[in-house]
Amino acid sequence: MMTMINKVAVGVIAFAALTNVSMAGPLDDGIEVCGVPVCNLAESIEELKKVDHNKRGTYAISLMNKYSKSTDVKALENLYAASIAMAPVYVELGDSDWVLRSIYDLKDEIVSALSKNSDVDADKLAGYYKELSGQNSRFAMIGYWSSKAKTIETISELEELVAFGIMAREISAELGDEAWVGRSATELVSTVTVKLTALDPAHEGLYSVEIDESNLEEGFFGFDKVTVLESSSSDNLIVTFINTKFQNTVYTYTHAEIVGNTVQGRFLSNTSVANTFEFTLDRTTRTIVGKIEKTDSPVINFAGKQDVSTNQVFGGQTPYELSEADILGSLKGELAGVKGSLKIKTFKKDVYSATFRSTNGILLVHFQGKFFPKTGVLSLTNGEKLKLTISLRETEEGINWSGFAFNTKNGTATKAKFSPLK
Repeated sequence: MMTMINKVAVGVIAFAALTNVSMAGPLDDGIEVCGVPVCNLAESIEELKKVDHNKRGTYAISLMNKYSKSTDVKALENLYAASIAMAPVYVELGDSDWVLRSIYDLKDEIVSALSKNSDVDADKLAGYYKELSGQNSRFAMIGYWSSKAKTIETISELEELVAFGIMAREISAELGDEAWVGRSATELVSTVTVKLTALDPAHEGLYSVEIDESNLEEGFFGFDKVTVLESSSSDNLIVTFINTKFQNTVYTYTHAEIVGNTVQGRFLSNTSVANTFEFTLDRTTRTIVGKIEKTDSPVINFAGKQDVSTNQVFGGQTPYELSEADILGSLKGELAGVKGSLKIKTFKKDVYSATFRSTNGILLVHFQGKFFPKTGVLSLTNGEKLKLTISLRETEEGINWSGFAFNTKNGTATKAKFSPLK
């Protein structure tokens, strides 16, 4: 049977819960009382003004130590709002460096925790990135998402990460971060772009284009082909603009980026002409519209259509479940009309090396690339020059590896076909 004191206690607790009045002290952790660390922000701020600087410092540090690794988004958002509101108090009271640092460290740790538990949303992540008080914290946030990207397979989330990386790079420039922070954001964008190309290679391939010459100078040396190549090298995504008449590469961009349906890149130099490009792909019509901007000439506008896309090879289903045992060995067939064999080996996990040798022994081409067993696709590159993509599919002719190779130097594409291992 409850005593009168017990009944009163229960009633007070119930009333507090109903009216959102905190039973915790203003500087106590209220997580067990009201479900968040700071139950009444106004009361907590007033109390912080009354206590000495040591108490203010230890208060912020204790919250940071307890919640910096938390995954409770509600608690983190509560502390995020509280730390922003409390920081001016620490400044106004003229607290010593370690006390001021404690409230900013609390905010940074909470922002970092929120970013790790957030949906992959570019705008939200960029907002957190800008809130971080130092370049080291911003660098660490980029490092986290660079690592996290390795486990993400959803195209929409990877696209958001690319957009975040671009915004982070711009924010770091605005805030005056050292160059290595901006470079880390660029590396994030480049790495995720490569993964996007592997999962959804709609942009990779060969394009025929025409240039709008209405505003260009007489004698302008143009281009009529564009290639987009995932290089399987440290250069990542490579975009090349080719003049096929003279077999000449006019522009080459390494570490190009894909943001949604737009491919973009830049070349910066203090000895050559700096320039940048972008084009947008209409996935329905397979057409592109784009431009190149340089420091020494008017904008070069171009438009065209995709001739071949790596995405074509990814279409369809594998006839049976595959493993690397289905490719390690010698596939007999032909490449660009030349009969021969494609010998494939692996000397490093998830990296595949291959050599195509013509039957007469005259042609020898070396490749390196990736194998996607779920989709039955083998994607190989020869330097920055040749891309070979084949998939195992069942057709009227039986089960074969088939696809095409395209050349980034002359802008041509040729068929490839090989028999499966027996």
